[in-house]
Amino acid sequence: MIEIGSCRYQPEHHRLTDASGHTWDLPRAEQMVLSTLLAHQEQSVDKHTLRCGSHPDPQISESAVVRAVFQLRHFLGDDDHCLIQTIKGVGYRLTLIPAVADSEISPSSPPPAAATAKRWKGWSKVSWGIGAIALLLLVIHGPFRQWSGPLDNPNLPEPIELSLGDDQSLSLYWLSPVSSHVVDLGQFANRLTELFRPCDNTPWETVYASLSSDQRVLNLTLYGEDSHHTRLRNLKITDQRSHPDFLPQSWQAQEHLCD
Repeated sequence: MIEIGSCRYQPEHHRLTDASGHTWDLPRAEQMVLSTLLAHQEQSVDKHTLRCGSHPDPQISESAVVRAVFQLRHFLGDDDHCLIQTIKGVGYRLTLIPAVADSEISPSSPPPAAATAKRWKGWSKVSWGIGAIALLLLVIHGPFRQWSGPLDNPNLPEPIELSLGDDQSLSLYWLSPVSSHVVDLGQFANRLTELFRPCDNTPWETVYASLSSDQRVLNLTLYGEDSHHTRLRNLKITDQRSHPDFLPQSWQAQEHLCD
């Protein structure tokens, strides 16, 4: 049994149990990421290593690693990312005794000092509640309700990787039927790439997109991390024309997508 914050992890069963007794049998990606982080406690682990786990070659995609970290943090109650820390430009680091960092962690910086106060991480944290409700509202507006909460391990479609240059990329998840006559998915992906490419260092890592049932509203949720905190932005674009242009070039500056 391994104590991780207020939770307990049983490696032989790949199971997490929180302070209230709720259990979660980890799916493959989450189990691989957590096991790899545990094997490198207090060390920076790059995303390639997390993709490989104990194997010589990658077993999961980079977006699966990001999603697994998101899921693990939610169950652990790691709202401020003190247990699973983001190492900018590298990957992640696990510390079993969390401490609040006052400045950005660099790959070469030593682990932060251990906190002495016991931290209670409940399920009803306000910030996570708002984020979960916002993400749920996004999917309700679309014809598919594939994301019902971070712990349901949704079967998301394969992401479309958008290369922004300078080793930056975005994972696009299209949650509506690809047969829609309103949006050409290839052109949509290209347009998103054009809109985000001018950003020198965008905090966004994943874009979830869906159309409303009448196909006149495009719902976007941007997910990313910045300075060890999760960022979530929900956007709704309405165009009532028969051939809507949901992503005009002027929209990039208007919505401050690079911020």
